[in-house]
Amino acid sequence: PEGLAIELTRLFALGLQGVSWDRVARVLAAAHFSWHSEETDEFGYDPKFTETIRPFLEFMYTVWWRVETTGIERVPGSGPTLVVANHSGVLPWDGPMINVALRHEHPARRHCRMLALDMFALLPFLAPLLAKSGEVRASQENGERLLREGHLVGVFPEGVKGVGKPYKKRYQLARFGRGGFIRLALRAGAPIIPCAVVGSEEIHPMLARADLLGRPFAFHYF
Repeated sequence: PEGLAIELTRLFALGLQGVSWDRVARVLAAAHFSWHSEETDEFGYDPKFTETIRPFLEFMYTVWWRVETTGIERVPGSGPTLVVANHSGVLPWDGPMINVALRHEHPARRHCRMLALDMFALLPFLAPLLAKSGEVRASQENGERLLREGHLVGVFPEGVKGVGKPYKKRYQLARFGRGGFIRLALRAGAPIIPCAVVGSEEIHPMLARADLLGRPFAFHYF
């Protein structure tokens, strides 16, 4: 990026004798804002960061997993909308792939704000990345606020039970919660668009669980 290149050029031109903490701080700031926005929304969404990681997600979508999407025309082109999908795959790749599908295949190029489980929304290293890419900690209040602002919102009613089930139970829907997404859609007057993710159960097959090893680290499953 131009800003970073200018600051590095100035730093090298000054040589070691001209280096100061102020100059180093300018270089670090230029490096940071070369792939971060100066402002984010109330949930931490950073459009510039999202554009930076988009090529990697597009590679996973088009080359690595060769995703095929059908029926995307059923998603409204504007207004509050709730996409309800099955959850699977041990690691939550299904959320980013749904988002890439909507950005790639939908005529309106809509961005889906996924409601993330506490398991992922509170992890020290993963949580900031999820927030910057547009995901929001799952709650009725957050979901309703996004829908009332006209966003496209994605939810996984199975929760952690969906991604944490063994391979022998693949494609068997885990029990939903207490109908929270139904109340959410009714309150916001948003249509519900069902979404079926097929193929993600085979990405990281879970053969056995050792939850006793994971509990000290607060993992919901291990």
